Amino acid sequence: MVTHPSILLIEDSPGECELFRLALVQACLNVALYTEVKTAHESLHLAKQRYKLGLGRVVELIQSEVAVTAAETRLAEAQYDYKIAEVTLAYSAGGRSQIEIDSTIR
Repeated sequence: MVTHPSILLIEDSPGECELFRLALVQACLNVALYTEVKTAHESLHLAKQRYKLGLGRVVELIQSEVAVTAAETRLAEAQYDYKIAEVTLAYSAGGRSQIEIDSTIR
């Protein structure tokens, strides 16, 4: 049996290598997107502080809020696309492989 931190496959599954590649690409993308979300939240926090001190404008605050929403949306879209690709791969394998997804993955 082949194990991966987030995916368990039955040995000799037809799409095994492709699924591992897909998981690796998703992991790299998640790191970049989580970093983007974290940076956007930090920028929003700073914009709020500047606004409270009278050093920033409301436009800057709103732009920071939009940046947070956009970053979170990109992360959600990437996770959705990954799940679609994962199911498509399982389907293309003809249902011969059992794929168990770890629900704690973000």
